[in-house]
Amino acid sequence: MREIKFRAWMIDYKEFIHLDLNDPDERLFGRHGLLQNEGFAEWQQITGLQDMNGVDIYEGDIVQIPLNGLFIIELRHGVFGFAAKTGFSDMRGLAREIIGNIHENPELLNKTEQ
Repeated sequence: MREIKFRAWMIDYKEFIHLDLNDPDERLFGRHGLLQNEGFAEWQQITGLQDMNGVDIYEGDIVQIPLNGLFIIELRHGVFGFAAKTGFSDMRGLAREIIGNIHENPELLNKTEQ
């Protein structure tokens, strides 16, 4: 079965809540009922891939690709990939390491290739 995981950046609290929709005990709008309010959270989906250290990669993560620089993970046209000034490429076959995300490490955005 495909993993269906999300994380929600809680805008007012400046922290993430992780949600695993494969878990039958997870009550998306029960335990995390406040997430229903528009503008309260920013949703990010798991890509289904892990970085070179075995850490799950989500939308909004900032990854480092050796010899290529820093990139933001985005979902475009139904495909997760590396966003760059020169375009967009899929995530297959490249070694990568998560070094932060767009919410907790905004200072890295100035260093990305985007």
